[in-house]
Amino acid sequence: MTRRLFTIVLGLALVLGLFSAVVRYGPSTDPGRALLARLATGLRVGNLGWLKVEGVAGDPWNDFTVSRIEIADRRGPWLRATKVSISWRPTELLGRRMRLRLISAGEIALLRRPNPLASQGGGGGASPVSIRLDRLAARVALSEAFALRHGDYLVEAAGVAERDGAVSGRLSALSVEHPGDFLRVGVNIDRAKLGLEAHAREATGGALAGSLGLDPTQAFVLDASAHGSPRAGAFTVFSAVGASSPASASGRWTSSGGAASGRIDLAASRLLAPWRNGVGPTATFRLDAARASGSYYRVALEARGANLALTANGDIDPGRRQVGPRGVVVALVVSDLSPLASMPGLGPAQVKARLNGGEKAWSLTGTATVDSVHAAGLNLAKLAGPFELASGRGGLTLKAKALAVSNPKASAIALVLGTAPRATAEISWLTGGRVLWRKVTVHGAAIDVDGQGTQGLLGGMSFTGKARLQGIESLAQGLKGTILADWRATQARDAAPWTFSLNARAQGLHVASEE
Repeated sequence: MTRRLFTIVLGLALVLGLFSAVVRYGPSTDPGRALLARLATGLRVGNLGWLKVEGVAGDPWNDFTVSRIEIADRRGPWLRATKVSISWRPTELLGRRMRLRLISAGEIALLRRPNPLASQGGGGGASPVSIRLDRLAARVALSEAFALRHGDYLVEAAGVAERDGAVSGRLSALSVEHPGDFLRVGVNIDRAKLGLEAHAREATGGALAGSLGLDPTQAFVLDASAHGSPRAGAFTVFSAVGASSPASASGRWTSSGGAASGRIDLAASRLLAPWRNGVGPTATFRLDAARASGSYYRVALEARGANLALTANGDIDPGRRQVGPRGVVVALVVSDLSPLASMPGLGPAQVKARLNGGEKAWSLTGTATVDSVHAAGLNLAKLAGPFELASGRGGLTLKAKALAVSNPKASAIALVLGTAPRATAEISWLTGGRVLWRKVTVHGAAIDVDGQGTQGLLGGMSFTGKARLQGIESLAQGLKGTILADWRATQARDAAPWTFSLNARAQGLHVASEE
């Protein structure tokens, strides 16, 4: 019995020893390093794209190098790092700490602006480990496709990200082509304090301004700072491109309240072009807060542009990130909805709603009105109805109903809809970027449409429905009868193609022609 027990213990020890040796020294062999590169290639880096790793050398459990690292979106690589060296000690993971002693790169090239992937959701909560970076040193090249002008910088950085969300660090970027041009950033944020500094200078313009979408041929200045605690603090933002100021803001807060205001020149940056068309060339905001009952503050926000005005008033608990029991009243007035929605033929719009909930789950409930819709064959004098936009663990869901006032003589579509068509919709933007049409109905003088969508346990989606078109004699002389149709669309999994089937038939169809 003793001999058998000794044999079992010895066997287990040999197996564990062999396993430990494989884990420790296997990645240091050529096949092991090649396997690590293959395993890393294809991993998703958040919304930035997919990783590609080539040429791992050295000891991955200690100090190692990678000849090339790329991050690619659906268009291809947009970031390329070469001659990367990493020094770290995995034993510190036992204390739930990851310490990176050194990361260096011969060059990190930003080839163009990335096209972000759809969000995968998830995350949140405390990090499983704290991360400490003692030093990052790299030469960073900004291409003209990324920053409108080529830029070459020596970058140094260090920082710490704690498990509870506290962050501290510094970054500096010194121009190689234009000595004296720089970017310096410092951050020190936790639950008890706020410290943020960002300063940049380009004497004759350059890639730093261009990377923000600003004119790279004009002198560029950026000074931003925020310091304080939850009880008291202040912030300022100042920027200049030549003689103009693209953005400026300032604010101050205490335990009894605070105020902030700012201005943004939406015409100054090409990155803001979509907003410039819908909001106007300039946007301003003002925020005032005064202590209310308990831990709540009464907040009044006003934001304006040439094409819209937004106001929000209500109680907010900034510590719990929660809206007061009466919610926050939100009002939006848009002079012309077409440029904001990127759809021609839309008129003025108004939204009156109430925001409830908090950071983890919130809802915006109210009514929306568009005073005229002349698009896609429609000629509506008014489109109005209630809506609810709510967040949850699965994403965002919009529920809306609409009643329209139509001109039946405008087009064939308007004849089918009649003078007072109505519609409902329930749409979910799911975690991961997929869109699920849960319910769509349209009811008009001569048409009824009813569609429903579902998602299966394995992620497959379907959208099925039926439609009925009656009174078709109003569409063309000599036509009579009813047209019935049903459809089914399915998607087996995310990124898989949709398959679509349609079945249409006629009842009592009669077509008459003049002889």
